[in-house]
Amino acid sequence: MKRPTFFPFVFKALGCAFLCFSQMPVFGQLPLASGDRRQALLNEPIDLSEDFRNFANTSFLADELVSFDPATGRGMLRWQRGGYKTRQAINNMLAFVREAEGNEFPGGENEVQPVLPFSVEFVTPRPVRLRVMTGTVVDSGEESLMLAQGVPGRDTSWRYSALEGRHRFPNAGGSVVIRKKPWRVEFYKPDGKLISKTNHLSDNNVTYTSVLPFGFVRRSSDYFRSVAAVFSLSPGEKIYGMGEHLKALNKRGQTVVLGGDDANGVMNETMHKPIPFYLSSNGYGLFCIPSDDLLVPLTLRRSGGKFRLSDDPCRGKIRWRVIPAASRIR
Repeated sequence: MKRPTFFPFVFKALGCAFLCFSQMPVFGQLPLASGDRRQALLNEPIDLSEDFRNFANTSFLADELVSFDPATGRGMLRWQRGGYKTRQAINNMLAFVREAEGNEFPGGENEVQPVLPFSVEFVTPRPVRLRVMTGTVVDSGEESLMLAQGVPGRDTSWRYSALEGRHRFPNAGGSVVIRKKPWRVEFYKPDGKLISKTNHLSDNNVTYTSVLPFGFVRRSSDYFRSVAAVFSLSPGEKIYGMGEHLKALNKRGQTVVLGGDDANGVMNETMHKPIPFYLSSNGYGLFCIPSDDLLVPLTLRRSGGKFRLSDDPCRGKIRWRVIPAASRIR
């Protein structure tokens, strides 16, 4: 009996289809940036996340509130020195940030775990302003161009209460809790439900996935510093904003690099109007004011929200403003 010829015909047809397809021009978008800074183009967006992945760089992780004055909202924050270490399981290798020793000579002349200024300011009954320093700061006393009155206001509706191991500031709109060790800043709704909190190294012990804690990285080539302001996201939480970005409206799970560029249409990832502000479906917003006018990359992943900021190595000043939304987004 003669064998059916159906399958040979299908294979031949597919082979012809592949052959014809291979003769057609294939178009694809070039990468947003080179990745190799020696091949960077003029005004090309710079993704600072590479600094956080470089094993030669040194990390400093927010670890302990050394001192704090509730009357002024100012204190000193100790940063734990860290570095990348690897762990291998069969054919899979993972990298983690872990505590590290100092590498400067002479050893006693430099702080292994630097203690730097930190402050929290209650501007109105809603906004809360966080500031951390990554180096020596010389305050010029100049007014900020990012504030309507030049200087932040001071609202008296936030009451202070001292609790064991933490400072609490409640008002009608919610509460802010600052934990001493491990250092965390937590934001709560009036009903006590957690809105978001900063991420500490110890928070990541429950997962094998490498999660970057709240901290900053010092680049080995020039000691330039970049901040990773890592805040938690709730399951199902959605993130909107960041300016004109022509990808999915919900930015969670995306990597958004904020840098002004001519988008040249809608078929790319560049931004013509970057705005360092996002609004959460969990009822709050976050606005970042960097210490300089460089780009502000933002990364939002499923495991948490991460700000990665360019920092001025001279002034070493980064500010955030957490703004609870007036109503929950549906």
